[in-house]
Amino acid sequence: MNCFTHPQAAIGICKHCGRGLCHDCVVEVELSLACKSRCEAHVAALNELLDRGKTAYQKTAGAYTKTAVFMGLSGLLFTGVGVMTFKKSGIIALPLGLLFLLCSTFYFHSAKRYRSRD
Repeated sequence: MNCFTHPQAAIGICKHCGRGLCHDCVVEVELSLACKSRCEAHVAALNELLDRGKTAYQKTAGAYTKTAVFMGLSGLLFTGVGVMTFKKSGIIALPLGLLFLLCSTFYFHSAKRYRSRD
């Protein structure tokens, strides 16, 4: 592959536009190659997006964990109230508590999957 603007051999490819680059046309932007004075800002923006994407899984896993804890505590509360007052209002509270506990396990499982993607 030759350089896009010069007849000499390319030493790399621009991360933004995909053009071949020679020693005169290339610039390194955070361990990525870019066209000098042309694609540097675009490559920097792409690198920033990739870095943000790496932390998105961690933030999502944290949110799922917090939701799972809230659902689990709510499930325990509703289940306890349902067992204690089964004859009066427990007919609604007990199944609702069990549903919360089931949802809590699903949220914990989802958080675990997101953490394993790091």
